[in-house]
Amino acid sequence: MLRTMLRTTAKLVALAAIALPSVTTLSAPVLAAVMGPAYFLGSVRTGEYGPCSETIGAYEGESRISATLYDSVYIGTQQTTSYKYVRFEDRGFNSAYRYRGCYGSYPAWGYYGAHEISRTATQVWLCYEDQCMNPIWYYSAWRSGW
Repeated sequence: MLRTMLRTTAKLVALAAIALPSVTTLSAPVLAAVMGPAYFLGSVRTGEYGPCSETIGAYEGESRISATLYDSVYIGTQQTTSYKYVRFEDRGFNSAYRYRGCYGSYPAWGYYGAHEISRTATQVWLCYEDQCMNPIWYYSAWRSGW
């Protein structure tokens, strides 16, 4: 029984060693193809001209984004007698997967969102009777994930 278990374990380890490199090679390009337009951040021309055929081309690695790209999602509103609190969640990316391919019929590098980050934004209004004025924004620190 021990001998059979050792053989099975050895076969699984050998199979994993063969399969693992191909999985890691395919994982990043598959991610961009699956993510599609929702996570497409933009493209930059390569400076080359000529016919283009590959929509999403070869994966070239991950790039840091100098300015954080984000969009705000409304969470809700709370009101007390003197204040009104409007909450949002800023969701974005601070790095991107880079692919070489065709974007708009020209050779370019396409960037797809890689590392998700988020923060909470709160807008505080000072209210008198039915009128609120002078909003002040408060932001939490950026954190990983949405």
